[in-house]
Amino acid sequence: MPKQPLLSVVVTAHNIDKYIGRCLRSVLTQNFDDYELIVVDDGSTDRTSEVIAVYQCARLHLVTQPNRGVSAARNAALDAAQGTYLWQLDGDDWIDAGALERIARHLHEAPCDILVTDLRVDYPDRSELVTLPNAASKDEWLSNVLSLKAPSWPPTRVYRRALLAQKAIRYPEHIRYSEDMCVDVAAFCHASSIRKLDGTCYHYVRRPGSLTGNAGRYIHDDIRAYHYVRNVLEQQGLLGRYPDELAYLAFRKVYLGLLGAGGNEPWHAAEYRQLRKDYPCLMEVAAVRQDLPVRLNRGKRLLAHAYALNHTLGHLLKKGGRLAKWLAGHVGRTPLAGQGGTGVKTR
Repeated sequence: MPKQPLLSVVVTAHNIDKYIGRCLRSVLTQNFDDYELIVVDDGSTDRTSEVIAVYQCARLHLVTQPNRGVSAARNAALDAAQGTYLWQLDGDDWIDAGALERIARHLHEAPCDILVTDLRVDYPDRSELVTLPNAASKDEWLSNVLSLKAPSWPPTRVYRRALLAQKAIRYPEHIRYSEDMCVDVAAFCHASSIRKLDGTCYHYVRRPGSLTGNAGRYIHDDIRAYHYVRNVLEQQGLLGRYPDELAYLAFRKVYLGLLGAGGNEPWHAAEYRQLRKDYPCLMEVAAVRQDLPVRLNRGKRLLAHAYALNHTLGHLLKKGGRLAKWLAGHVGRTPLAGQGGTGVKTR
């Protein structure tokens, strides 16, 4: 019987033929042997599968499936993995030389259910180190995760695979964006030991067309993920332990989405009413007040406060804003634009 590897390194890929080669090279050239590499090709229609074939070897286990989304791809990897620990990479990113050895050394010295690491974000013109905060207790870890101080980026987590398997923790396949937070919160709820590895092993590449780069398109997924997390906490009897953290999470995942949506959707008023019921003083939460000028311009802040007072008021202000933009675009082009002292006044 083959020896169980320490690490299952998982790479998910969909239409990233320009990037997947670099990712696979960065893994397969590591000076470390106690790992398996699982690559899930989620229905790519470009040359991704051809590039993967170039790197085919005994260590690489390829899973191909029709395009079902990142959550289904991650679940397929969970089913295929044999390692003691699971580290999930995105196929358009890459890891540092010595990364696997460094992670393995830490896991041998201090075995744990979850190992948290930092990462480096590579922009077209620069690279920035993102350092996640350490925590002294599981309670503090959950607080940091829920308040997004320790965001649930899969490459910053090395999970003990048995933790996910024994607690039946899976990626919700109806959620395409923010699905990582759903699994992360569930894992932290059940973890007995959590450790931090300072420093980065991973390069997260910001590129046009990536899911994260188009986060605004996935308002529904953000809202679904928030409700999923809230349900997980409720099932664990932890819903009342993190009121401010959950309020801030609701602001980021739900409230900002409601501001960005059209406002006429049938679900819009229902989500607003539920949010108002759960957090009647949402705008007074310290983290929300601090974040408002960072996340929103002056006009959006006014809209946010209007919605906080009353959904109808916010909706009218949003419609008024659209009307103002329409008028601004049509002034000077219609018969009413300042002709003969009638119509819209122009300067």
